[in-house]
Amino acid sequence: MTGSCQKRKAENNQRGDNYTLLTVLFALVLFFTAVSQRLRSPTMGLTVLTGATVLMVVGIGLLIAFPKIV
Repeated sequence: MTGSCQKRKAENNQRGDNYTLLTVLFALVLFFTAVSQRLRSPTMGLTVLTGATVLMVVGIGLLIAFPKIV
């Protein structure tokens, strides 16, 4: 393999890792949203839901910032 080919392979590998990380982040958002509905205390539920919302906004921001797979 040439250096150019290895560099492109490494970039594509990193891009895939980035999107996998986003998938895990959005799964956490779904998990925390479900947990917030199960909590008995409304204050704790709102706190967990707020944390999930913050994670969602961060995830969307990262998704916009990442290069597209096209």
